[in-house]
Amino acid sequence: MMKLLISVGFLIFSIYPAMAKIQLFDSSLVKPDYPDVLKNIQAPASTLKKLLDDGQSGKFFKEAAVELERIRELAAENEFPSEETRKNTPWIFYFIANTPLVVIDSAEQARSAINNHDVDLYLKEEALEMLTISTYRDLFPDGKASRELMASYGAAIMRSFLNGTKSKSYSDKPIFVSDEEVKAMLKRDIKIMENTFSEIAQIQKKGTGAETDKKINDVSGDMNKRINDNGQQFQDHTVMVNTQTSRNLLLKNIIERSEKNFMILLTDLFPGKKTEIRKYIKMAGYSDQEIRKFIERTLEKD
Repeated sequence: MMKLLISVGFLIFSIYPAMAKIQLFDSSLVKPDYPDVLKNIQAPASTLKKLLDDGQSGKFFKEAAVELERIRELAAENEFPSEETRKNTPWIFYFIANTPLVVIDSAEQARSAINNHDVDLYLKEEALEMLTISTYRDLFPDGKASRELMASYGAAIMRSFLNGTKSKSYSDKPIFVSDEEVKAMLKRDIKIMENTFSEIAQIQKKGTGAETDKKINDVSGDMNKRINDNGQQFQDHTVMVNTQTSRNLLLKNIIERSEKNFMILLTDLFPGKKTEIRKYIKMAGYSDQEIRKFIERTLEKD
């Protein structure tokens, strides 16, 4: 998955336009120690922060994917991580966990992102999965504070997923353009043509000649424009529906996988500490009534 994520990441940066500084997902999320690392322009964490400050969400996803791959490579070397690595790694996960999911709220954005808009979901899923593996957790500084950071970052990732299911465009079932919508679009075209032909007939009754021909051409041109606009609006609606449906189904599947990874993370970090585990599940956005069901379905054996 990681290689695909990186390759997609290199494409996505051109999709998202520059905008104002990105507001982080959860301002209350505890920041890692070593804030001085953010002042070092050569540090990976500093690079990610600058991209967020510059509003470059697409480039952020690309660079964050690259950093996750570097973390994988470092962990595979089986060498004791350097101090620089231990300072940067928590910040990398902090920014990934704390960056908002992309919102596809226009046909233009949906059309541009049709093949790449899910990078943010895959990136967060990958980060949470890596947190469940002790090899990558070893890149964090030792101690209780790091365990709490990792648990809170996992909770933030889960909460961003759950918030995605609360958007007005979310449905856990596929939604497609209906036959009724197609018929309505065609009916609008027919109505436009009928009105135009009627107007042309009225023009022709008043005489012939160059002036009449110009009026007819103007009316015909206006008809073509309105039909084209109607078709474009329908195409925009279609691409929005299709893109949102694809994303919603992916989000649903990612939540199912990530819930189990989140539970693995919590039980590893806080073995036997039910109160701590419940605290972070609640932090992820699950209500008291939902926590029991969450525990049951994530601990059940396949």
